[in-house]
Amino acid sequence: MNSEERIDKLQRIIDTQTPEYQEKVQWRNEMKLMGVFEIPLDHLIYNKYNGRILSRTKSLETQGHEVDPETPDGKALIEKLLWDSKADRNKKTMEDLQRYGQKRVGIVTKDGVIVDGNRRAMLLSKVGHTHFKAVILDVRMIDDPKEIERLETMYQMGEDEKVDYNPIEKYLKVDTMHEKGFSEKEIAECMGISVGEVSDRLAVYKTMVDYLAYLGYEGMFTQLDGREDPFINLTKWIKKYRGGESNSGFDNYDEGDVDDLQTIAFDYIRYKWEGKDFRKIAEGQKGSHFFGNKEIWTTFRDAHIEKVDPINQSEEEIDLTSHDLSATLEARDNAWQKKVEGPLKENWNKRSVDLDSIKDSSRPVDLLDRALSALSRVDADNEHFEGDDVLEKVKQINHISYELKKALGG
Repeated sequence: MNSEERIDKLQRIIDTQTPEYQEKVQWRNEMKLMGVFEIPLDHLIYNKYNGRILSRTKSLETQGHEVDPETPDGKALIEKLLWDSKADRNKKTMEDLQRYGQKRVGIVTKDGVIVDGNRRAMLLSKVGHTHFKAVILDVRMIDDPKEIERLETMYQMGEDEKVDYNPIEKYLKVDTMHEKGFSEKEIAECMGISVGEVSDRLAVYKTMVDYLAYLGYEGMFTQLDGREDPFINLTKWIKKYRGGESNSGFDNYDEGDVDDLQTIAFDYIRYKWEGKDFRKIAEGQKGSHFFGNKEIWTTFRDAHIEKVDPINQSEEEIDLTSHDLSATLEARDNAWQKKVEGPLKENWNKRSVDLDSIKDSSRPVDLLDRALSALSRVDADNEHFEGDDVLEKVKQINHISYELKKALGG
């Protein structure tokens, strides 16, 4: 059924049905009472760009896949994306629909595109219902896309149900609206957030796009999953340290140092480094993170360049022709994570010890306890306890011990 046929079908419903009741809908800057109709599901199509699955459809289109909701294949694909977006919640909603039927009214355009209620329509179909309760707007999707975008956002992301959304979707939605000419104030009103939050989300989205470009994953928004918090943190760091004016960074750092911070953080984000540990890279006051101490930062950066950069440079080219590029990239990331796990952990752990030692410099007994504990674990019978490097470190320890003993008058 094409657009014109759906328009005729829906118009016939409007002309022949008595609305079950009326629903208030905020449309074109005013609340309007609109009739609620029982519409056969086969008269409707999904909105492939609805906020719940926006990252998925954009990622597929990046791969050259056409997502056409008017075709059986496109319809099935969108239903799968809608289901996968919140499988656990969908199961509970299905049970509710089976027991009580559709509670919340949907919104559709005059040409049958579902503006609000894509997930509900999909679940109703799964439980065997043949109709969808909705109000029918007096425009087609293409007639007033900006106003429909406003309406969809208010009803999907400006209400309680927004908690069901993949976190990445809200950043895509903010950028999409911004690109369509919405002001930050308008976006804030639609999404039920502050103007400041809109600005923050636009900044985080830019960091996400830079990350995808760094990996050669442009447009593959699925690869952002599970990484929202470190992107928020990194965006704050970039904003704070750019310009070399923050007292939280080490003295006289420059733009090149901030660039290094960003690319190293990208690698830790790709690994999905634990949030609290990730923040130790550059979060807080000067003495609480690696970027706040020049010696620690330089050592951390140089070790990363030495051990991790060669692994990055040796990765195979991305197969952009892959039928399922998202799965290919996920496998690529998993293989990379196994290779860099040792170097990342070793570097982070050593610098963390260094930082803690500096913090504890005014508590010598604590430092001595820590050093004694570490030395007591050294196994002189281990096969690796040999060579000039080991001998040199033992000599250094002996010298430091001797100097400390002298300082105590011993």
